[in-house]
Amino acid sequence: MNRNVRRYRYLILSLGIVVVLIFVLTGHYMDGKYDHLQGMADFDRMAFRMGQILILISGLALGLNGIYFEFYENFIARILQIIGIMLITISCGLFIYSFFFELPTDVIELVARRRAIYVIFAGAILQLIRFIFNELLTRSQKTL
Repeated sequence: MNRNVRRYRYLILSLGIVVVLIFVLTGHYMDGKYDHLQGMADFDRMAFRMGQILILISGLALGLNGIYFEFYENFIARILQIIGIMLITISCGLFIYSFFFELPTDVIELVARRRAIYVIFAGAILQLIRFIFNELLTRSQKTL
């Protein structure tokens, strides 16, 4: 395995682990500051729980990208992978921002969280396109 591949894997996996640790810390934050959401309005309680779960999902998605990271020879596959990982990383930051700065609220629409959901979805779709593209390319090269 290429030395640079290991470095990037380690970096991306480490970022994913940090985000999962932030997920754990958000539970302690809710416990300490909001008495583990006891007596809180239903909307705020669900918004906090959803925000925490979205942080976990984005951290796991980033960590899995770190585990399966590899350098592709094809330029398009490499660009799709890098952009997808960048989008998932950005969504992690937006979910964390939304958790700490948009809650609790009386407003139903949480702008940063909505954008983060779109961004992580786009990153996941790019990773899927990259996977399909790379599989088709590999199969076409085997038939030649």
